[in-house]
Amino acid sequence: MYNIAMADNDMLETDFLFQPRGPGTGWCFRMITPAALVGKLNPRTERPYGREIREGLGTRNLKDARKLRDLYLGKIRLEESGIVASARSHKLAEDDPQGGEYRAARSRQYAEAVKDEAQQTNLAYDATVRFKDELAKLN
Repeated sequence: MYNIAMADNDMLETDFLFQPRGPGTGWCFRMITPAALVGKLNPRTERPYGREIREGLGTRNLKDARKLRDLYLGKIRLEESGIVASARSHKLAEDDPQGGEYRAARSRQYAEAVKDEAQQTNLAYDATVRFKDELAKLN
């Protein structure tokens, strides 16, 4: 059942934000470290990531805290995706004997997507030309 506490929580939208010393104090960013980052070097603190990421945001304003939280979250997701992507490419380059087949399949998919997009563009252009002709006939 929807109640007032749920409405307040939805309005605040405080995922990954908390105030360790209670209301009216500074906001902190807190999240569980993604598995790909545990043990890797944190570029902001120059220390390895632990089980949890906790960083003070240096603001008491909730709007500013949300903005900073989004920035931190984006940086962390970017680091995570970079590590995962480099691990995948490293695995394909060295360990996977089907790496060539994988790349060939991906290039075929890309070529088909480009061909489909060109076909859609041509159809849209043809429709525009037909519409222009019909409009000219009406005038």
